[in-house]
Amino acid sequence: MPSKKYEIKLSQQAREELMRISSAGRNTPQAIKNALVLLGVDRGRAAGRRHTDESIADILDIDRSRIYRVKRDYLRGSIDTALNGEISRRGHRRRSLDASQVKTLLAMYDETPAGGASRWSAMALATELARRGVVRSVSRSTVSKTLRENGVWLNKTYSKR
Repeated sequence: MPSKKYEIKLSQQAREELMRISSAGRNTPQAIKNALVLLGVDRGRAAGRRHTDESIADILDIDRSRIYRVKRDYLRGSIDTALNGEISRRGHRRRSLDASQVKTLLAMYDETPAGGASRWSAMALATELARRGVVRSVSRSTVSKTLRENGVWLNKTYSKR
């Protein structure tokens, strides 16, 4: 858990806005939970109504690191940043496989599987991509998702019990 402590003291106006957000059903679940986090950690409330981060995490069924991030985002930014997160800062991760690697993966899928198997598995394709030096490493879920995005579904055999 991060060692920094962020103390939150909300103004009456901010408290009223957070109460409205947490009670209205027109907001995202993330925004509602984050509003409840800010209301729970507010140091401007009466001492008997304040909660610890641990009790808030238990009540809302969230991780304590989320409480830390919400408090940090509120103090560094605004209520809006705390409610919705710093999406622009996080951004999206770049794709694991570029176009040429995807092309190689699709070509490999059309080949006969290594080791005498009857069909490719996502794990076997991931291992083969690494063995051939196409990628340093890639997860089986990335391989599976990439195949699905290109119209290829790996068939799974399920046994009936």
